[in-house]
Amino acid sequence: MSENNQRVIKSIVFAFDIVEIVRERDGVRLSELADVMEKSPSTLHQYLQTLLKTEFLVKVGQEYHLGYRFLDYGEYARQRNPLFEIASQKVERLADSTGERAQFVVPEHQQVVVLHTVVGDQAVKAGVRTGQRLPMHATAAGKAMLAHYSRSRVEEILEVRGLTEITEHTITDEAELFDVLEEVRRSGVAFNDQEDTSGLRAIGCAIRDSDGIPVGALSVSGPSHRLEQEEFEQEIIDRLKGTTNEIELRFQYD
Repeated sequence: MSENNQRVIKSIVFAFDIVEIVRERDGVRLSELADVMEKSPSTLHQYLQTLLKTEFLVKVGQEYHLGYRFLDYGEYARQRNPLFEIASQKVERLADSTGERAQFVVPEHQQVVVLHTVVGDQAVKAGVRTGQRLPMHATAAGKAMLAHYSRSRVEEILEVRGLTEITEHTITDEAELFDVLEEVRRSGVAFNDQEDTSGLRAIGCAIRDSDGIPVGALSVSGPSHRLEQEEFEQEIIDRLKGTTNEIELRFQYD
């Protein structure tokens, strides 16, 4: 039985749907949750009480919010990655040297997951957050990793996740994406030109293991008008390539 065809326990899926809604809405009341999920308040109340008892939710007044227990699980998962300690130090330096936002991401479930992000002194404050999941085809880091996968694996990812249009600049044509990935393989660097956020540009490089398989990526993002400046763009590219090479050497030989 394939992974996609395996049976799931619907009550567990439903509980996580509740958690996702609580997160998206920054807290919900029982009546609001019932309207959104189109379920009876009595049914939802049982789930909410269970999540309260297990300490995954907290109740503030009449609203339910995510509890800090998720922080414990998230930090454990992040620290489990052998690259995290090395890469997080490098991200700090990238943000400091460029003045922009720098990120370390990893692939999981056909998406990009942000494990560490640092805001430089000139960076746009709004943007990605630690733990955020992003589409691979619309991010510089994601495309940097996709470029080093086999064509069949990329096709599998696209079959699961598709090519969702996030902005008017997002690549939504499969043939165009494969052309872009070919260029990324040749140059060793990927770009995101307002493809997931209007007005923002990003540059990314993949971090690969000894077999050449991507295990993560670094990226630097900032306002389009700054990152499109030729000298600054080249400076970021050089720093990213040098930094990813350092991480790869430490990861492979430490």
